[in-house]
Amino acid sequence: MKFTLKSLINRPDLPIWFTGLNYLAFLGFIFWPFTAFSSIFLFDNPSSVTEATYVLFILSLIYPFILLSIMLLSFWLFKYQKSNSNYFTFRCIGFLLLHLFQIL
Repeated sequence: MKFTLKSLINRPDLPIWFTGLNYLAFLGFIFWPFTAFSSIFLFDNPSSVTEATYVLFILSLIYPFILLSIMLLSFWLFKYQKSNSNYFTFRCIGFLLLHLFQIL
């Protein structure tokens, strides 16, 4: 079997709740444009710019890639270890809820 992204996600052995849970975790991608736009304001005060500011800026820019890699890792791990694959997804959803409650 050829390994592609489609063959990783669209597998018949995956339950519907698992794919729904992973897509729910990937909804955090919706917040990324707001996070990326607001991250430029980290550099408003030049006297407070440190190395941590640059790290936070880069992490906010690669935020969707982290979500995507967690989702793909979860799909891949489901084949071998079902409990560990859910662990990554629940961590991602927890981070999404934490981010949502900070906005509200």
